[in-house]
Order: sequence, then structure tokens, then C-alpha cells
Amino acid sequence: AGQSTARTTNTNALAARLVVNPLGEVGYSEADLGRSDRPLLSLGGSYFRNSLKRSATAVFESVTPSYAATTGWLGKGAATFGSTEVVDIDQFGVDAVFLWMGLSIQGEYLDGRAEGKTTGNTLRARGFYVQAGFFLLPRRLEVAGRYSYVDPNRSKADDIQTEIQGAVSWYFYDHNLKLQADYSNIHKQVSTNTSTDDKQVRVQAQVVF
Repeated sequence: AGQSTARTTNTNALAARLVVNPLGEVGYSEADLGRSDRPLLSLGGSYFRNSLKRSATAVFESVTPSYAATTGWLGKGAATFGSTEVVDIDQFGVDAVFLWMGLSIQGEYLDGRAEGKTTGNTLRARGFYVQAGFFLLPRRLEVAGRYSYVDPNRSKADDIQTEIQGAVSWYFYDHNLKLQADYSNIHKQVSTNTSTDDKQVRVQAQVVF
């Protein structure tokens, strides 16, 4: 529930992750900065479990976990459960990364499930993303694209959000000094036959020392 926060339940969160690199170490850099001369593959799986109590104000005892905040899948579906009800949360994930000759591809699928201990009501959510990048100039200029999807409540219609993003990066000194820019279209379903499309432009510089 966060540091210095008293829990109203006596349960602990559990997180587990397993990663396999069958063709050699992949690392955690999204870009193939090293320009791998042979294909590299990473396969991963994860599991997370927690219990949170819903408060009388229609939110949970702690909104520190992003999924429990009003913008998270659990927070958005808080009304599914009774007031002050304890809710068990399970999240599963699988992911993959592929690197080769300046090309990088990665993706992840997540599935969330919450069940009220008193009412037995359940909430299901799912989401995924896939992205790819390629160096037009080795170790210097990279272009990338990304698509993401989230359905915070699989039992509710017209609440899906998707995002399409394009990006360009210039690496002066790997990740220690780089300049990046991206453009996104964020599509949100609001109600039947109604949706919004927000445009987002970002430019950022990173300096690590």
C-alpha cells in the first residue's frame, strides 16, 4: 500500500517474474544500440497478487499502486465492489523481446482479475502493446513505432483506449546523452458511437552522469 501506510488487511503483496534468454543476454535497453550481429530473444512471464480494501469514498485504501488509482483498471471499476469490501487482485503477464542488426521488437500482454471477498463480484481487465524500432544510422538515428491497447473492464462496452505512436531518437552517447521526439494519437471510447482522439507531441532530452 506504500511506505508508512497502515494496511487495513493483514495480507502481503506477492510478485514473481521469470525471464529466459535462449540465444544470449538481451539486457534491458529497448533499442539495439549494440547492433547485435546475431538474433537475440528474451521471453518472460510474471505474476502479481495483492489484496486491497475499498473505502466508503468509492476508492481503495491506497491508490499508490497505479492500477488502483482512478485512472487504473481497478480504480475505474471500484463500483463493482461493495463499500469497505476487501478485494483480491491477480495480474498475469507475458512478454518478448527480439534484437538483431539494429532492429528491436518487443511486446507484452497483461491480464488482470479482481474478486470481492464478500460479494463475489469480479472485474476483468486486459491490455497489450507492441513496438518496433530500427537504426537508420547505426548507434545514432533510430525511428520507432508503438501500438497499445487497454480494456479496463471486459464486461463493460465502450471503454477501450488505444494509442498509436511514432518516434525518432538521436543518440549522442548511447542512453547517457540522447534527444527524442514522439507523436501520438490517443483514442478513447466514451460511450456508444462516441469517442475522443487526443494528439500528443513530446520532445525530451536525457543526460545521465
